[in-house]
Amino acid sequence: MPRIPPTSDKWYLQNVVQLNSDKSEALVISTANQLCVVDSSASSVSVAGVYLPVAEDMKVLGVVLVRCLTFHKHVSMVAQSCNYHAQAIPHIRHLLTTELAQRVA
Repeated sequence: MPRIPPTSDKWYLQNVVQLNSDKSEALVISTANQLCVVDSSASSVSVAGVYLPVAEDMKVLGVVLVRCLTFHKHVSMVAQSCNYHAQAIPHIRHLLTTELAQRVA
């Protein structure tokens, strides 16, 4: 199994931080060419003595990151959210002035 360099382990120990393995995941990020070289069959990695599952994608601060450094999934999720909110406008239209409804639309 791949292992994070020991310097990462020391940071956790020095700052008295423990990982919650139930709420944590690891994400291997790279270009598509580099991912072909790296062993992608690893199902977990060890960080500070805790084995974390390797995820295919991860949402960090509202941005969906995918292993191969593409933003296709993030763009898709933003478009989906926009469509959802656009479809909700008719339900609140009676609460909006004409000018405000035009701005929102």
